[in-house]
Amino acid sequence: MISFLLRRTRVPVHGLLVVCLLLLTTACGPKQIAPPTTPASNLWESFSLRRDAADQSLRGLKISASLHYADRTRQNRITLSLWGSPMRPLRLDLSAGFGTTFAMVRETNSGWWGYIPEKNTIYESQDARHGQSALGLDLPFTLRELVGVAIGSYNGLVPSEFMQAEPTSDGGWIYFFAPNSQVTSMTLDGEGKPVVFAGRLSGKDWTMTLSRHGEDATAAPEKINILLGKDVTAVLRIKQLERRSTPWPDESLVLKLPPGTVITPLDL
Repeated sequence: MISFLLRRTRVPVHGLLVVCLLLLTTACGPKQIAPPTTPASNLWESFSLRRDAADQSLRGLKISASLHYADRTRQNRITLSLWGSPMRPLRLDLSAGFGTTFAMVRETNSGWWGYIPEKNTIYESQDARHGQSALGLDLPFTLRELVGVAIGSYNGLVPSEFMQAEPTSDGGWIYFFAPNSQVTSMTLDGEGKPVVFAGRLSGKDWTMTLSRHGEDATAAPEKINILLGKDVTAVLRIKQLERRSTPWPDESLVLKLPPGTVITPLDL
């Protein structure tokens, strides 16, 4: 058959061999070479799996926590009750003293509202951090981002990829992100649990230290220490975290305001 083809096509033998080799190479295709794995990428993968586990079947949540907040002029001990879901409106009640609620907050993807019962005034802003500051809480996180930390998903806070990584002395790695990211670095321990975050907000460096991680698949922290610049410290202790497989009813996420409530925009 080959001699017949040679007579018909008059292709030199060496040319036919080259054609056959090209056809075989094309048929097999280039080999896919997997990128090399490193200790840093392996630990990042472990962290990513924990993040995925935190989001599975989560449709609603309720968090009870205490907050010790201090700045240059004051110290406050506050009780927090937070409920909603990462993808729906979030509601927060802040209480002090003997359980008296002094502020009620609603946060959505489109805005922030904070109601002060003592003044019968509601403040509104498109920037949740701006609104929190008006309540006297100068923190680098929105409620939605805080929920991500509390449940161990870190959604909206940690970029999906890191730029570089350096080993730590205790077997973990510190990961660096783009300079314009809200979080510029994150440190994982040897098990892939986040222990330290760092970033910059409004010209101030901030750090967040996580501890007392849970024993479930998400390893969500129970204690969150925040330092903003040299002036603001906040210690948040998660007392109870309830995960729900069904969302909260819409009516439970509404701020119910009494007649005569004064509306004060904060973005003017």
